[in-house]
Amino acid sequence: MYEQKEDGSRHGTVFRSGVAPVLRLFANDVEWTVTPEISEEKKARLEAERLAREYQDKLALVSSRVLPAFRDERALKVHRFLQQELTPLRMGHIMDLIKADLGGELNNLASKNELSRFFRSINHPEVFGNDSRHITSNEKPPTNPMSLSEAQGFVSRIADLWFKQKCVEANNA
Repeated sequence: MYEQKEDGSRHGTVFRSGVAPVLRLFANDVEWTVTPEISEEKKARLEAERLAREYQDKLALVSSRVLPAFRDERALKVHRFLQQELTPLRMGHIMDLIKADLGGELNNLASKNELSRFFRSINHPEVFGNDSRHITSNEKPPTNPMSLSEAQGFVSRIADLWFKQKCVEANNA
């Protein structure tokens, strides 16, 4: 089976054995096609096409990071931090660099609630213990603190959005 999108791209190829007639299903503007068994050669070609699409997607992500990084010291630092283990301290540094680049505001990249929850989590010793940015705190930890993996995902998402903005700025310059 594969999902065929409006642009003609296909995703989710699954090979099955046995012979079956071609069957087309439509749901939510997506066409799913079940086809008879295909040759090993065609399977290899479809797999190569899938790998090429994945490569192009990764290449687009990397280029949105690398292009601005060559022209901007902050972008280069953020890129280097993202290549290392994302500890609460490094995540805080990444956000500080992005915030400084954006004139002190991150609200166009995330909601105030998300940002507050993130910073209160990475800063609080009751959430991350000795790895937190602050070893003591007079504030209570957030009621729903971010886990390490959630905070890492949040920082990566914010950095990717920021890199895309930087790439647009670099292309327009």
